Amino acid sequence: MINMIWKDVFKKGVIMPLVSVIVPVYNTEKYLRKCLDSLINQTLRDIEIILIDDGSTDGSCKIIEEFEQKYPEKVKCYHQKNRGISISRNKGLQLSKSETVAFVDSDDSVDERFCELLYNKLVKENLDMVVCDYCEVFERNKESKRKKLDKFQNCTIYEMPELIFNINTSPWNKLYKRDFLVSNDIWFPVEVKYEDTYFVHKVLSLGARIGKVNADLVYYLVRKGSETTSVDKRVFDIFKVLEMIKRCYENIDNVVIHSYLEYFFINRITVYNLQQIYQKDYVLGKCFIKQGFEYLDFNFPNWRKNIHFKQDNNYIKLFIKSHKVATNIVVSIGKISNRRKREVIK
Repeated sequence: MINMIWKDVFKKGVIMPLVSVIVPVYNTEKYLRKCLDSLINQTLRDIEIILIDDGSTDGSCKIIEEFEQKYPEKVKCYHQKNRGISISRNKGLQLSKSETVAFVDSDDSVDERFCELLYNKLVKENLDMVVCDYCEVFERNKESKRKKLDKFQNCTIYEMPELIFNINTSPWNKLYKRDFLVSNDIWFPVEVKYEDTYFVHKVLSLGARIGKVNADLVYYLVRKGSETTSVDKRVFDIFKVLEMIKRCYENIDNVVIHSYLEYFFINRITVYNLQQIYQKDYVLGKCFIKQGFEYLDFNFPNWRKNIHFKQDNNYIKLFIKSHKVATNIVVSIGKISNRRKREVIK
């Protein structure tokens, strides 16, 4: 058995869990059992698993009830009408009883050491957030791809501003100190896509002390029809979210931090510009590309001269990202190619 931190918190004679794992569930019957098995089998035993059923209409509820009955001391469930992933995660955070919280998507799974390694790191070294590496698992062909984040020593963005760009902005490969979130009023924004991008940047902007466990501990499923791979009119929500993120950093007087923040904005918008290849509505995709370049030109007039952006060694990619006409051409070619692939499959 791996060495554990037995820092049990007693309240009214009850041992409080060390980690609260919050799992929003919406129609993921096909993947849910694997997800929950991976959480039940954690080497750190003192955890609670909070399932927020967001109005599922498939067999997810039956699986939830099965685990709740089999592991009543560990699995807790809350049912609500379909209100979206942000409200589900926020509800789980409100219900959590532990000193630390993690967010796991119900179609993903985690390594059995996920809670233990992240918890030990956070508590022993007095951190506010800990991140880990992860693997992308592609449902289409069952292949997996390791996603190793850059190594770094415990720090804040003031000590290492490049974290603004380098840390992935998904909440599911991280463990958070619950008090840091609640005391700083950090919640997922509702009724917008890319809510997780804002959440992580809010944590960073408030000077959270961050550490990293250098191990692949999350298996992130890439599947057709998921929130991440879907491209529709909600892609425009990125402009709302970026404005929210700008406000997080507006009182920080640090040139280097703002240069990396600008680089993050450039990268996020140009990547989503090229993602319009997969946009079903061609007119909508062209409109987003136009608005994306207008947003950058208005908010960051000299964005093409950003030192971090210019250091991209792929000059072809850099040229495409920097020019609206080139981006439109690539997206148009990509759409034709995708259409032909679909015709061949048929």
